[in-house]
Amino acid sequence: MIESTRDPAPPTALAITYAEELGDAKTLSISPEIESVLGYTQAEWMADPLIWVKLMHPEDRDRVVVACAEANRLGQPFDATYRMIARDGGVVRIHDHAELVRGSQDQPLVWQGVMVPEEGQDETSYGSGE
Repeated sequence: MIESTRDPAPPTALAITYAEELGDAKTLSISPEIESVLGYTQAEWMADPLIWVKLMHPEDRDRVVVACAEANRLGQPFDATYRMIARDGGVVRIHDHAELVRGSQDQPLVWQGVMVPEEGQDETSYGSGE
């Protein structure tokens, strides 16, 4: 019998994909993984345009909101790591990356992003150095 020397494939991380309107950040779509990660349904997430900010950990909120506003102002990618408060009260660490999708004439259309829960970091790994 021949044994493989390869490491087994790592478990697949849940990734939450989303699309947002420009400016007001209204969610146009969000993947069903939002419920597995944070405990909120797609319908709940899309019904409340401020849910992302409301569920953000208070210690991270100002820093991340400023970074998001700056990305919107400059039309540059948004990239941040922050904590969210899940429905069950647990803290979920998220790495969020969004790109501005442009049309055929380079006009900005929508933000397309992915939020990936991070595991194995302690609370001290968060701060303004992202």
